[in-house]
Amino acid sequence: MDFKIMKILQPLSIILMLAFAVPVTQAATCATTDVTVEGINAFACKTHPGENDTGYAKDINGDFNLDTSIIWDGIVKSDDPGSTLMFDEANKTWAITDAISAPFVVVIKASNDFASYLFTLPEVAKTGTFSLIFSHVTGNGQTKFHGLSHISIYTTSNGAGNPVPLPAALWLFAPALLGFLGFRRKNKV
Repeated sequence: MDFKIMKILQPLSIILMLAFAVPVTQAATCATTDVTVEGINAFACKTHPGENDTGYAKDINGDFNLDTSIIWDGIVKSDDPGSTLMFDEANKTWAITDAISAPFVVVIKASNDFASYLFTLPEVAKTGTFSLIFSHVTGNGQTKFHGLSHISIYTTSNGAGNPVPLPAALWLFAPALLGFLGFRRKNKV
């Protein structure tokens, strides 16, 4: 199909999907393609239906099965006064004025739900997109859509105060290397 036609049909298909209440991605499900950073999909995602993201930094390692020594000490929220993080819900884009470095977690929050997305790439990021639509079915069977409350980005300063653990193979390799050096020294004498 011609690229120009696809570019025209894509917004039209989104409008039709919303108009006819076709099932959409909800906070109860997520996909790594829901959020992108500099054109790269998330490494992993996790949903949190019925939860608030306040204090989420302490739960990130468990959500994504990460090393517990990683400390998520940076947070930028789009709804904080003077925030450098902004989003455009109509165009499904977000941007941050100060570049962030991987790894980082992007949190999309609406109503009483949020979804988190772990990124290990790109190394430096300033812009992204999102396609997650928050909704729920009311008691009378109607689908109710929720606008975004805010976007948060959690970063880590891993490296400044947190040493990177050595791989287990190094502990096996180091004694062998020392043995070879000792053997070489012995042969020289």
